[in-house]
Amino acid sequence: MTRARQSLGKRGEDRAAEFLMGRGFRIVERNVRTRQGELDIVAEKEGDIFFVEVRTASRAPYGPPLYSVGPAKQARLTRLASTYLASKHARGGVHFSVIAIADDQDELEWIEDAFIADAPWG
Repeated sequence: MTRARQSLGKRGEDRAAEFLMGRGFRIVERNVRTRQGELDIVAEKEGDIFFVEVRTASRAPYGPPLYSVGPAKQARLTRLASTYLASKHARGGVHFSVIAIADDQDELEWIEDAFIADAPWG
């Protein structure tokens, strides 16, 4: 990954974290890396855990950044979340959210419950 792309991603994640905190979320962890992949933001609100995928793009040749969270990415996020929850012995509701940010615009799109996953938690 290029340094410019890393910088763009970090700015997007920073903005997403600020957005969530402004809505009463507590940021639990950011950039949780495992062999299976990475969780961008793990947040908590009212006892529920939110796994937030942040999609930032300077331009979108294949549509909005949000569209890049397809079935394969959803399955990967579900596996990562299951592993994370087991390691933390976490309980409560689980949500998968997506925040899409177009770098060249001030717009931020948040889908609080972007998808539902069948997994053995809580």
